Amino acid sequence: MAKRLTFFAALYFICFVPQLSLAQTAATKVKLRHQLLQAMNSSKTTDSLYNNLIAQPYKPALIRGYIGALQALMAKHSWNPYVKLKQIAEAEKSFVKAINAEPDNLELRFLRFSVEYKTPKFLGYSKNLATDRQQLLTLLAKQQYAAEDKDFIAVVINFMLQTNGHTEAEKAELNQYLVALK
Repeated sequence: MAKRLTFFAALYFICFVPQLSLAQTAATKVKLRHQLLQAMNSSKTTDSLYNNLIAQPYKPALIRGYIGALQALMAKHSWNPYVKLKQIAEAEKSFVKAINAEPDNLELRFLRFSVEYKTPKFLGYSKNLATDRQQLLTLLAKQQYAAEDKDFIAVVINFMLQTNGHTEAEKAELNQYLVALK
């Protein structure tokens, strides 16, 4: 009986506790997004959030993606060119792991797309721009996002509209999505 109870307790923790992790709740996703915005202008916030996420024992793909974005911000905040290159290379590795785990995650694709778009092209860390742009358009067309994500989706669409490389038809489609959010 005790062995059976132990088995079910272990099964519960293996199957259900990871679902309660940092990246799984809508409120936590909103908080992470807000903290990342703050980190864009503060190396202290970047380091703090990075350390908090790295310390998580369970790192789902979304957390790995945010770690990648923070590594890119660490590169941005550094004055040392060697550290900048090292951090952006680490960010790229984090994004690859995250997107390989969840290739259809709109948020992960957007994080990598925005980092690669803002990274100087001559560094060679922009090789996924076209793929991510197309995947973002595909995922936005599905419109499979929760109501609490509408503000985030608006940010994604507005950012994409400001980037280069879209056809007029794609721009019209993005504008339609934006109108539909309201």
